Amino acid sequence: MEGRDIPIIYTKGLKEMNFGTYEGTRIENHLQEIDERRFSSFDWSDVGDEDRRMLEGRVKKTYQQICEEAEDNDKILIVSHGAIFLHMLDFLFGLDIKKYIELIKNEPAEYLPIPNVYAAHFVRYNDKYDIIKLNKRDDSILRSLKERK
Repeated sequence: MEGRDIPIIYTKGLKEMNFGTYEGTRIENHLQEIDERRFSSFDWSDVGDEDRRMLEGRVKKTYQQICEEAEDNDKILIVSHGAIFLHMLDFLFGLDIKKYIELIKNEPAEYLPIPNVYAAHFVRYNDKYDIIKLNKRDDSILRSLKERK
């Protein structure tokens, strides 16, 4: 940001999904206890937090607010946790998260599941989102994901 006149706007709308009573605790059998939820149901409502529907509503509402505050053709840098980006693949772009994970499983470890710093370039036209580029990914991965649509 040094030397740039760019406003920073903070929002909790793109925060990571909280794991309810599991948050900050050590889970011995986390593959069964946690990963099953993280990679399938996304439902933490029975332990005090969000389910998939609630998360989708929060993310979409936040993006709607961002777009309402922007001018046409504005370029906006959005910084969030990588897990939110994975959910956005589904919520905003209609892409299959499980297929994405399958397609990238042989990528370099430092890019899994989302590369740090910059994950993607996307646009919004007439309330529709379109992902243009997945950073650190071959273009064939995005083409394959879009074929399902």
